Amino acid sequence: MLGVFAQGLRAVSIYFLAVGMDIDIGFATLLVLCPILFLVTIVPVSLNGIGLREATFVVVLGGAGVGREDACALGLAFFAVGAITGGATPASFEPTIDYVVVKVPRWAFE
Repeated sequence: MLGVFAQGLRAVSIYFLAVGMDIDIGFATLLVLCPILFLVTIVPVSLNGIGLREATFVVVLGGAGVGREDACALGLAFFAVGAITGGATPASFEPTIDYVVVKVPRWAFE
């Protein structure tokens, strides 16, 4: 349930960014399209979803009538807000992987 709430907050932040950028898209439309946007960004083919996120915004929001430039700018703004607030909130102190354990076999090479 908490995950649904968190994804809803991400949709709200995209909506507020869209309103601030004067992009005409409804909140209900974003609630339907945001799960697709978020799902694509976790595909491990880019660094933190950069580029992939913006392309997905262009394709998905383009189907909702948003122009390519506006959709790309909205994707970049969403990333920027997350990057800026991510370092300033307690969420930035979540446990992360700090090291990698490598096992090296110990046998004599003769």
